[in-house]
Amino acid sequence: MVEPTLDAFVDELQAGPTYDDTAEFPPGLVGDVARYAMQTSRHPNAGLALGTALSVCGKLCDRRIAGPTGSTTVLYLMMLGPTGVGKQHYLVLPKVLLAEAGKQDLIGPGTLASVQALEALVGRQPNPHCALDEAGIMLSQMLAGGQNANASIMRVTNALWGALWDRYDGVERARDAAGNVVGPAFAFIGASTPRELYEMLSSDQIGNGFINRLLVVTASSKAAERAPMLRGDAVPLELSNGLRALAAFGGRSEPNSTEGRVRLEPILRLGWGPRAETVYDQLSSEMKLGKSDRILDLQGRVTEYAVRIATIIAAGRNSLMVKLIDIEWGRQIALRSRNEIIKGMDKYGPNLDFRQLCDAIHEALIEAKDHWLSICDIKRRFGRRSKFRSLVPDALAELQQEELIGPQSRMPTNGGRESAGYALIGVEDPRAALSIE
Repeated sequence: MVEPTLDAFVDELQAGPTYDDTAEFPPGLVGDVARYAMQTSRHPNAGLALGTALSVCGKLCDRRIAGPTGSTTVLYLMMLGPTGVGKQHYLVLPKVLLAEAGKQDLIGPGTLASVQALEALVGRQPNPHCALDEAGIMLSQMLAGGQNANASIMRVTNALWGALWDRYDGVERARDAAGNVVGPAFAFIGASTPRELYEMLSSDQIGNGFINRLLVVTASSKAAERAPMLRGDAVPLELSNGLRALAAFGGRSEPNSTEGRVRLEPILRLGWGPRAETVYDQLSSEMKLGKSDRILDLQGRVTEYAVRIATIIAAGRNSLMVKLIDIEWGRQIALRSRNEIIKGMDKYGPNLDFRQLCDAIHEALIEAKDHWLSICDIKRRFGRRSKFRSLVPDALAELQQEELIGPQSRMPTNGGRESAGYALIGVEDPRAALSIE
């Protein structure tokens, strides 16, 4: 049997609508859960099914299984799609599957009212799994008002995501002593529309680093409604056995004791398979070569997410090693998440004042292929984000006056009419030699 290719996976997610007999998924239990998610849905969707599978399998591994770099399997996963695409099914199913694995105690609340509530939750249960509906709206409401204490929830979630196997110490307050937990594994799967999420993410209230801690999976195109192939409340025995096996992979279903310790030791640490570490190292090098500070920031945790995803897939195959196919899937999914976040922030970001607009256009040209954008692309990308549409030509004129950009027309690579546009000045690019008017 020929293994599914990564290109096929990407094509499948982009093509939609997709059904259980055509979608490509990772090997092992992650793929099995994803297919079951589609088979039990009235709107089968490969992108959302993959998100459900990664979230469930990651939760069954965390606080027990470490990746080759010492990583955990904690995911802050966001499923994005338009209203009516069927996100609710993929948000509810993780609860069913965790209960089927005998881990219903890991199921957390469906919303978080405050940072205090989050810390109390983690204090009671070190590894809760929360399914957050309308997650974009919830986070936006929690961050309303810059002086609101809830704004610190981003600092707490950032710290929890990176705590790994170490001790997390909470916030000391006038009336409450700071709590602590060793090896916290707070994880969530959220559902939102792109607009709701990215308008919130792009605000100045976002704590630095929260955005690149999100793993975004996008819905494939909406599939035609159909009767589910399987019941969602009757998990097949083979899948049930697979979930329970993953929950006990490594020889124990519970983590080691943390009594008197400041670090949790994993029960099992996976190794690298042949050539897999090379892919990881190459990705790490690539992610340090962003064209702008914004890109470097957004891709700062792509490598970490790639190895977390790869570890989940490998554990779902009952493998003691992260093999080449695992890290390739991890790489592809993590990079796709980064790309979706960049596109979403460009499309749904908040209105920009004149200074911000100048900086954003200049940064876009730094990031662009050959450091060039057509006028149509610039207007399409920034016209609705400026407070007044007339600010776009004014910003272009200002950047020209500062000798940062210059006008340049180019022929499309596939033929057609010449397009007017702008390119950076002073870049080492043979196509960027400008004739400044």
